Amino acid sequence: MKGCLKVFAYIIAGLVVLAIIAAVVSPKKSDPATVGASGKVAAAPAAPATATPEWMAGSFSEICGSNSNITAIQQEEKVKKLAGKKVVDWAGKVYDVQHDGDKYKVSVNMQDGIIKTRDVEIMGVAGDVATKLNVDQPVLLNGTIQKIDVAFGVVCNPMTLADATIATR
Repeated sequence: MKGCLKVFAYIIAGLVVLAIIAAVVSPKKSDPATVGASGKVAAAPAAPATATPEWMAGSFSEICGSNSNITAIQQEEKVKKLAGKKVVDWAGKVYDVQHDGDKYKVSVNMQDGIIKTRDVEIMGVAGDVATKLNVDQPVLLNGTIQKIDVAFGVVCNPMTLADATIATR
């Protein structure tokens, strides 16, 4: 039991170090909001953008990218609003495939880089699909956001999709 606690402590310490490294090397976004004479925050005019339909989620990077400039409460509100939205043609790579009862759970890494993570999980995948997938195999995802977990200040740790399809590329 003592060895398990030691391993757990090393894992937590490693995650903290990774979070610090990510915070240091991630590019800082300038905040266009300004504080006026009244003390109220006034946001800069929004740049024109292609509108995402209400039923559809934005891109993975929009949802799960750098959230360092919002509070924990704002993160919670953000992820609550995304439940039920559709994910359309998100590109990622297979992280792992595991048994999930009589079906399978497919974990997908959505970010390029040295560190691979299970950013998106799809539960209840049929065996004829899941057993043909390989680690790092490029895939396209479609589905409905069921929930988005926030852990250690990281949004999408992981995101769970329901009614999802996985297509190999």
